[in-house]
Amino acid sequence: WCSGGMQTGSTMVWALGLVIGVGVCAVGGVDATAPAVVYWTTSPTLVNETLMIAGAGFGTTANGTQVSLCSGTVGCTCKTARPIDADVWTQSVKVVMPDSLQPPAVICVDTPGAGVATVHINTPDVQWVTSGSPASMPNTSLQMDRMHPSWINTTIRVGDRVRAFGRSLGWDDTNTHCISGAPALEPVALTRLTVAGTVVSAVAANCYEADFESHTLPVGVHLATISTPWGESIQFGLQILSMAAPPAAVRIDVKADFGGDIDKALAHAASLPPTTPKEVALGAGTYALSAAITVPPNTTVRGAGALDTTLVFTAIQGSGAHSTCGALAAVDFFNRGCNEASQDCFHDIAEFNNVSASTSECCARCIANPTCNGYTHEHDARRGYLCLLKKCGTTTAWQQDCLPTNASGTETQSAYVTRPPPVGTDAITVSTDVALLNFTVTIAEATTIAQYSAIYMPAGVQRVRIYGVNVTMLQPNVSNAFKLWGSQFEISGCNAHQTGSCIWPGYGPGSDASPFQPSTLMHMLKAADGWIHDNTFYWRCAFMDLDVSDRVVFENNRIVMTEPGVPPHGNSISGYEVGVHPSSRWWSFARNSMNRPRSSYADRQAWTQRETVTTDGTGYLASGHVESVAADGGLVLDHNMSAVMAGARDSVLIGGLALYTLRVLAGPGVGQSRIVTGWSADTRTLQLESPLDAHFVAGANSSPIAILGSFGQKAIVGNVFNWTEVVQWYSNTLGGVMADNTMTDCNVLNGGNVGNASMGGRGECYNGPGTVWYTEFTGNTQVRSDGIALGDAFYTHGGVNQNKCPAFEGPYIRWSMIRRNSISGISVAQTPAGHCGSVSNSDHRSTDLFSEHNSISCPAGGSVVNAAGADLWPNITCSHCLTRL
Repeated sequence: WCSGGMQTGSTMVWALGLVIGVGVCAVGGVDATAPAVVYWTTSPTLVNETLMIAGAGFGTTANGTQVSLCSGTVGCTCKTARPIDADVWTQSVKVVMPDSLQPPAVICVDTPGAGVATVHINTPDVQWVTSGSPASMPNTSLQMDRMHPSWINTTIRVGDRVRAFGRSLGWDDTNTHCISGAPALEPVALTRLTVAGTVVSAVAANCYEADFESHTLPVGVHLATISTPWGESIQFGLQILSMAAPPAAVRIDVKADFGGDIDKALAHAASLPPTTPKEVALGAGTYALSAAITVPPNTTVRGAGALDTTLVFTAIQGSGAHSTCGALAAVDFFNRGCNEASQDCFHDIAEFNNVSASTSECCARCIANPTCNGYTHEHDARRGYLCLLKKCGTTTAWQQDCLPTNASGTETQSAYVTRPPPVGTDAITVSTDVALLNFTVTIAEATTIAQYSAIYMPAGVQRVRIYGVNVTMLQPNVSNAFKLWGSQFEISGCNAHQTGSCIWPGYGPGSDASPFQPSTLMHMLKAADGWIHDNTFYWRCAFMDLDVSDRVVFENNRIVMTEPGVPPHGNSISGYEVGVHPSSRWWSFARNSMNRPRSSYADRQAWTQRETVTTDGTGYLASGHVESVAADGGLVLDHNMSAVMAGARDSVLIGGLALYTLRVLAGPGVGQSRIVTGWSADTRTLQLESPLDAHFVAGANSSPIAILGSFGQKAIVGNVFNWTEVVQWYSNTLGGVMADNTMTDCNVLNGGNVGNASMGGRGECYNGPGTVWYTEFTGNTQVRSDGIALGDAFYTHGGVNQNKCPAFEGPYIRWSMIRRNSISGISVAQTPAGHCGSVSNSDHRSTDLFSEHNSISCPAGGSVVNAAGADLWPNITCSHCLTRL
C-alpha cells in the first residue's frame, strides 16, 4: 500500500538485520521541493533499540536518502555525523541505535531535493505541565487552548511544585536507562528546570514525569525549559504567583451555634460575604438529613474524623422541600432503565421514528406510556427529542419538558447529561473555594431518588479540596460518589464504597443496558486540572467514566471491584460528550492498583467488554476533502464537507476555545495535525493554528482530512492490574504511552476490542474516523494474560459507523512501537484453546508497526498465537512493519 499514490515497483533493502520489502511510491501532486519534515519519534530509545521517526518527504534509501548519527559530543551537528544503516521510506525512518550511543545524540536524514531533517534523540518531550496543587490554582480554563504547539502554559504559586509530564524526562546516573515508571518517584539531579536563569533539579522524576520545587523560582511570567544530559525541551510558559497568607476564617460551630442543624449553619455561612473564609465545624456524631445541602463559596466543612463524624442522607422521591413539580427530579428512561421483559418502552416508544415529529407528539407518547417516566429517541443518524416528565402529586398531573437533541443528530444522552441535574439529586453540592475534610457521607438504603450522587462539583466551580472523606452508598440504584464537572480540584485520602445494588437490570447478561455514567463511582464531565491520589475505591456497577476532561493526574489509588459476578460496565477515560467539549488530553494514570475478584470460565462474560481502562475516543465534526489552500494557510473545504459543517454548527469554537483537531488521514502529508481555530461558512474556509506543510495535497485528489475531538497524550504508567480485563486506546488517539504496567490473570474473550488481548489499541470508524497514531507499549509485564494487540478495523463494508467516514476507509493504525515487554503463561480465558499471549496486529494495511525485544514464554502444550487465533506478527504482514527479537 502506498500513501497518496500507486505502487510502481519494489526493491529489497537490508535493514535491521532483516530482509524487508519496501514499496517505491509515485506521489503525484506533492510539492517536489517540500522539505522533509518530522511529525513524531519514539522516545526513549536505548542502545540496540530502534528509533522510529514519522514524517513526510524522506524518500527511500534506494533513491539516495542517507541517514547519519552523531552521539556523545556536545554540539553534535549533521556535519559531524557518520552514516548509519536505516530503513527509509517517504513516511518513516527506522534506525537501530549502536552500542556507542551516548548523550547528546542527533540523527540526520538527508533526502535528495528535500534537505536534511534532524532529530535530537531522547531529548525531554514535555507534553503538559501543571501545578502540584491544582486546587490552589487561579482560573486556568483558557490554558486548554494550545494555540501554538510550542507553548504549554501553566500557573503555579510559590511553594507549589511544578509537575511536567511527557517522555524521556528522567534518566539513571549512566544515562543509559530511562527510569521506570513503576516505583515511587525519586530525586534526579540531572533533570533540571530552567526559569529566567534559575535552575532547579527534579525532586522526583521518572521517564514520564518530573517534579520541581518552586521556592527559589522568580515571581512573574517566564519562558521555561526542562533539560537532561540528552538535551533541552521546547519552551513553555510558566506564570509564578506569590503565595499570600489567607485571612483567618470565621468559625461556625454546628452544635454550639445551631444545635446541630447543618442547614442553618450553612445558611449562616452563605449570608457572610463570599470573600470571607468560613469554617463549618461539624463535631463528632451522626447527622441525619432528608434533603440535599449546598456548601457556599469559600467555606471549609470540617469533621472530627471519618470514623467520628457521619452525615446520613435519606432522600425520598417527592418528599420534603423537593415535592414541588418544578424542583422534582426528572429522569428519562434511557438513564434510569426499563425492563424490556415487562415494560414496553424499548419495544414501542423507543422505536418510534420521530424524525419529523413535533415535541408535542413526542411528549404525548411519553404521557400515554407512564410505565417509564420519560422518552428519548436515540439513533445515530436521526434527530430526536428528549422528553422529561415530572409527576406532581397525582397519577394524572404531569409537567412536560421536551428538549430537541443537538442538530447533528448525535446521541441524545448528551442533551440530558450536560444539563445541570435537578435540585435534590445530589447529597452535597459544592461551590468555588470549598474544602470537605474528615467526615463520612452515607447514602441510606431507604433512599428512593434515582441516581442520587454523594458529592457534586458543578460546571464552573473552581478550587475544591476533598481530604479524608469516606463515602458509603447503600441505596439501590447506587450512583456517583464523586461527580466532578468543574476545574482545579484535589481528592486525597478518601474511601468510597458502592454497596447498594446497581441500577436495573443489575448483573449478568444484558446488564450493560443499564445506564453507564450515572452508575459510575466517579464521573467527570468537562473537568480540568485535577489531582486524585492515595484513595481507596470499592465499586460494584462501574468505577469511572472520566469524560471529555483534561489535565488530570490520577495516581497511587487502590481500586477494587467487590461484585463477585459480572459487572454491568467497564471503565473509561472517554470522549463521549464530544459536542460539549471535544477534548480529552493530558492525563497521567500512574501507579494505581486495580483488582477484581478471581473469576472462572463460567463467569466469562466478565471478560467481554468490561474494560479496565478504555479511552473511547468517539466523535467528529466532519470529514472529507479540501478544494484548495488559501493564501493565509486556511483550507477551503469542498462542497460536500462544507455542507456537513454547515449542518453541524456555525462555529468550530466551543465557548470561545479552539479544541477541535484537524488530522490528515491518508495520502501525502498523512500524520500531521493542527488545532482548528475558526470556520467561515461564507467562504467555506477552515482556519488552523498554523498552515499544513507542503506535503499536503489539495484539489481533486486531495488527502482526506477529518475534524476530530482532540484526544490523546495520555500516559498509563506503572500500574498493577489483577484479574481485570483490557487496557486499551480505543479509536481517535494521537499519542499515548502504556509503560511499566504489571498485568496478572487479565482475561479477555470475544468482544475485547483489541483482538481479545489484555492491552493494545483499536482504530476504526467509531462515530467518525478513529485513527490511532503515535503509540508506545514499553516495559509491560503480563503473567497468564492475553498479550498485546493492535486492531485495525479497515473499511467495514457498510458497518454501523462507516457512513460517518465517507472519505476514509483506513488504515486506522499507524506508527506504533511495542518493545521490552514480557508475556508469559496462558490465561484462564484461553486455557481451553491453549493460546498463549503474544504481540499481534490484525490487518496488513496498517503501516509502521514495530515489535522488538519482547519476551514471550509459552508453557509446554501451548501455542504462541494471540487470543483471537491470529498468527504471531509479522506473519500478518503490513507495510514497513518489522519485528526484532
